[in-house]
Amino acid sequence: MKLLAIDTATEACSAAVWNDGEVSSRDELAPRRHTELLLPMIEAVMTEQGLAKHELDALAFGRGPGSFTGVRIATSVIQGLALATGLGVVPVSTLAAMAQGARRRHDAVAATACLDARMGEIYWGNYRCDQNGVMQLAGEELLSDPIDLVMPARGLAVGPGFGAYPQLSAGYDGIDQTLLPSARDMLPLALEQYRRAGALPAAAALPTYLRDKVSWNKP
Repeated sequence: MKLLAIDTATEACSAAVWNDGEVSSRDELAPRRHTELLLPMIEAVMTEQGLAKHELDALAFGRGPGSFTGVRIATSVIQGLALATGLGVVPVSTLAAMAQGARRRHDAVAATACLDARMGEIYWGNYRCDQNGVMQLAGEELLSDPIDLVMPARGLAVGPGFGAYPQLSAGYDGIDQTLLPSARDMLPLALEQYRRAGALPAAAALPTYLRDKVSWNKP
């Protein structure tokens, strides 16, 4: 199985490739430089693995939630690649990727991933590791007021949402507020989705915003 994954949903920009168990990845914290960095990152990880795009089986991307502009960048790039190559796409939740990052970096068995959604709200979801080491959503991914976050019985608090609202991390087993979604952590999630349900056509590479409107004014 050969799979390319990309993510630009936050200030982090990343690309990774799975080549029959071998992984190459690039990550950079680069606000407002995603369009400049993403394509060279893709070329770098593909070259490192000695792969051409036509040798891939599918394309994965961070579908959000996250920055509206960032999510659109990844969606546009993956649609372009899918149309050019005829490959199918695998949309991956950026919150799930953060939880998978907690698994990889901290050996977490449960995690709450949280991003600052601005306007006094957060994006969040609870995840638990399955028998294959893949973090699975427990409940729903939500956009809500911070006070509505529901903490699981145990787990790690991950993501900058906990930095924006530090009071939310009380009661967790630990906290990593610097953890952001990475294409590397999207690989196991995308592989499982692909094996379970296959890939989607390019037209189905759609973002998940959770918030319907880019901006609104509270009374």
